[in-house]
Amino acid sequence: MLLKETEMIRRATIEDYDAVISILPGKDYDGDYLPDYFHMLMNNQSIKAYVYILDGKITGFQIVYLVDGGTTGVMRSGRIRKDTQGKGVLRKLGEFIMEKNPSLTHVVFATGTNVPTIFQNIRNGEYQFVAKRMFKDNRLIIDTVPYRLMESNIPMILMERTKAVASYLDDNKKSIITFGSYFKLSNGELFCNLDIYGNVGNALDHHIYIHIQHFVEHITDIFTIEVRCHESSPIIDKAMSENGLMLVSVGKFVRNELICVEKSYYPNAEQARL
Repeated sequence: MLLKETEMIRRATIEDYDAVISILPGKDYDGDYLPDYFHMLMNNQSIKAYVYILDGKITGFQIVYLVDGGTTGVMRSGRIRKDTQGKGVLRKLGEFIMEKNPSLTHVVFATGTNVPTIFQNIRNGEYQFVAKRMFKDNRLIIDTVPYRLMESNIPMILMERTKAVASYLDDNKKSIITFGSYFKLSNGELFCNLDIYGNVGNALDHHIYIHIQHFVEHITDIFTIEVRCHESSPIIDKAMSENGLMLVSVGKFVRNELICVEKSYYPNAEQARL
């Protein structure tokens, strides 16, 4: 791809931390996980990060998770400085990522249904609706990252901040698996994602207890758990209550509903993926 003399895109490094985090000030988005996740993600060989540089200054950033055996790219953490918005920076980053990672045939991402542009992009054909939570199209969405049910994805799913708990796996009617992930917000509070798949039954209470033990040592005061499940069930509220948790509003970064969308880059993408 062609860039102007004043532009450059390169792989991000650990030393770029301050410049990258300053792109999106905490006061603009209080639910940002990147300040706490940055070093963990940068040390993962299946995750690549890129910076966009304009006039010698980092003004854009994008991460891609290489999942599904390296054929699917999950775009995350895209951000642009306010004074660079409207100049196609994320598009340029996306094109650069595709050029530098030729094994990619699809790009997917999970987003909330409250994002205004998502349905417009689906209607105009830029993205295809794929999954709405549980096992649709053989995908799990864990910590907002869509994964196919492939053994090669297990190390990515179970990164150091994520714990999986399973019960009754030999009984399809009772089986349940939950994934708990956590990160610290800019104000020091802990934010936790709890993804629930399977039968929401009596085992959920113990699952929540185990997940709380996973991150309890990092709790200083208030912490929030955002629950994502294929169904709305009073059992979830009951299990939370029995673990001493209250149902409250958690702020402006809440997603109404999580969906997965996909973009194919080659005519033979489906064959290449299989």
